[in-house]
Amino acid sequence: MPLVTIIALCYNHAPFLRQALDSILAQDYPHLEVWLVDDASQDGSPAILREYAQAHPTWHLLLLPHNLRNCRAFNHAFFQSQGDYVLDFATDDVLLPHRISQQVA
Repeated sequence: MPLVTIIALCYNHAPFLRQALDSILAQDYPHLEVWLVDDASQDGSPAILREYAQAHPTWHLLLLPHNLRNCRAFNHAFFQSQGDYVLDFATDDVLLPHRISQQVA
């Protein structure tokens, strides 16, 4: 079963963040690696990301001290990821529960 890495990139997405992260938890595909990346948000996003990372110890958390913008922030996790496939997931969105299992099939 291929390992799928989800890189959840956040910049000031606090109003949407819990719903986005809960949609990762709702995936029916079991073999996931999750990276939470905050690109120096100025809202409550870092606290929410810390909460989820503490509740899910296998998840990786990167809190960037300076805003690097989307691609450079994403690459910080990408170059450390182990997945056979990588999903670039913006945390102002949600994943449908079967998305990853359907894409891997």
